[in-house]
Amino acid sequence: MHQPDADGRCVTWDLTPGSYDRALPGRLAALRDVQASKDGRAAERAHLDTGPPDVWQLEPPDELISQWVDEWIEEREDRERLDAMFEAEFNDAIATILDGDQANTA
Repeated sequence: MHQPDADGRCVTWDLTPGSYDRALPGRLAALRDVQASKDGRAAERAHLDTGPPDVWQLEPPDELISQWVDEWIEEREDRERLDAMFEAEFNDAIATILDGDQANTA
């Protein structure tokens, strides 16, 4: 630190590498080693590349697909049964209303 100069600056930084952080060279070397290791693994993976991944690898097992189909069919049959029951009840209600109207007109 020193008296402010013409621009008002009063600190002059020592920009000599390692002048403040004595451990910096070791950390930089470690970072270079890590990067070299990553690059080496990437090159190894590229060398071992046997093509695109198997698209069927993530396919669910046949037993699970069969279970899903059975559940879907069961749900569909349940919906059809409920629809048929609703339609029958609706038709009975309409018939009751129409029978009541015919009895009132006679």
